[in-house]
Amino acid sequence: MPELKIGDRVKVIDQDIWGVIVRMDGVKAVVLDDDRADWIEEDEEGTLIFPPSELAKEG
Repeated sequence: MPELKIGDRVKVIDQDIWGVIVRMDGVKAVVLDDDRADWIEEDEEGTLIFPPSELAKEG
């Protein structure tokens, strides 16, 4: 698996979630969800946290 880094576009494996890694939280990736407008509430940034093993780099 290629090393993931901030700015990488990723897909969550076995889920319909796509986004860009905006930061790392320890060993997990913080992903800005492309569809965040569908579920975020006021004062939320629309990020989700996943271990790298659950992410596939696009391209």
